[in-house]
Amino acid sequence: MLSEKQFENNLFAKLQDKRIIMVGGKGGVGKTTCASAIALRFASEGKRTLLVSSDPTPSLSDIFEAEVGSEMKQIPKTENLYGLELNYEQVIKMWRERFGQEVYEVISSFLPVDYDILDYITEAPGVVDEQFMLAYLLDLFQSNEYEKIIWDTAPAGQTLTLMRLETRFYDHLTDAAKLYTKIHSYFDRLKDLTKPKSKRSPLKIIEEWRQLSLRIISTLRDSEIAEFVVVTIPEGLGVYQTNRIINELGNYKINVEHIIVNNVLPESVCDSEFLLSRYNVQAKYIQALRSKYGEQMLTFIPLLPHEVKGLDSLQKICGFL
Repeated sequence: MLSEKQFENNLFAKLQDKRIIMVGGKGGVGKTTCASAIALRFASEGKRTLLVSSDPTPSLSDIFEAEVGSEMKQIPKTENLYGLELNYEQVIKMWRERFGQEVYEVISSFLPVDYDILDYITEAPGVVDEQFMLAYLLDLFQSNEYEKIIWDTAPAGQTLTLMRLETRFYDHLTDAAKLYTKIHSYFDRLKDLTKPKSKRSPLKIIEEWRQLSLRIISTLRDSEIAEFVVVTIPEGLGVYQTNRIINELGNYKINVEHIIVNNVLPESVCDSEFLLSRYNVQAKYIQALRSKYGEQMLTFIPLLPHEVKGLDSLQKICGFL
């Protein structure tokens, strides 16, 4: 199936010019490990690198055996590598600081609501935390503070939902100004006319949101800037999810050119009936990936006899990449 030579890849050379590298896949395939190894390698080359995780159960701290946390800081015992694990509470706080006042100004311009309306909005599942992540990523990119941004995304379903939300958000905002004009003229007759007006035109705020959404979509689609790397394992569900991810991202004009196949059994260790059986199962799915995507798109990481924890283990993964 795979010779030892085929575990030697050159993924880093292919990603060298990308500023944003998004690493995704179904849960449990090792995407956080791969994202961490990619970030560590670029940082070791002297590039100021940020590794950010939006996984609901982030494990950067476990992998690096050092506290990463929700405050951006340099990862201990590394150079040029900074880490951030965004939890829900942190994202909500950042969203309120960035968009809270604007959202309140738009809503309160035609409805008699208090600022507490934001509490209700932030409790809606996925509306704030998922939508904000892409805006935050764009801010990081435009700040030019980091040469490389490696994004350890949420499991596949949530990541695809995020892309879908952003596309639909832009489409809806295109019509939002028209809708706002209609409902505002009606509600303006009903509300207290002495209530202070917004400092800015709500229509202008809506247009700014629309332009922000457009910049997010354009940046993710720009192959000169961003790259989406899919991590999978050579099993039925892993391959099925990989095909689904690539197809759906393609629908949003985000191309995938690199697939990391993790936990591959090397032929040299299959010295028992059990391991040989597992080897043959993996061989079938690896061949399916080769047939569909071609050899040049695939990077293989062997199944290791130990957990990938700590810098030494991550350096081994770098070697395979």
